Amino acid sequence: MTDFAGPEGPIRHVTEGMRVVDVEGETVGKVEAVRMGDAGATTSSGQGMDSGADDPLSLLADAFGAGTQLDEHTQERLLRIGFLRVDAKGVFTGDRYVEADQIADVVDDEVRLSVPKDRLAG
Repeated sequence: MTDFAGPEGPIRHVTEGMRVVDVEGETVGKVEAVRMGDAGATTSSGQGMDSGADDPLSLLADAFGAGTQLDEHTQERLLRIGFLRVDAKGVFTGDRYVEADQIADVVDDEVRLSVPKDRLAG
């Protein structure tokens, strides 16, 4: 996997609401948010999605959703390489995070991953 998939990879074709399937063809869920990577991001400070808030906690809540269980290292990596926040299938599953370099392809209204769903952060 690369350190930075950036806006040149398949992530550029992803939009909210698309269905996400893993490498085995199993449905993971639907895309809730798309965040392009920032190769220059070395910390999570100032790296939220589209927030007008200035404090780091508000910025992270915008990017990862309130109450995220992701550790700081994982959050910083996702912000650097780009990610999808996926509303996982099932009542008690919560969000899953797809690294930009885990996206194999985008076909029609479907995001196809290069990894099984149990390898996703979240």
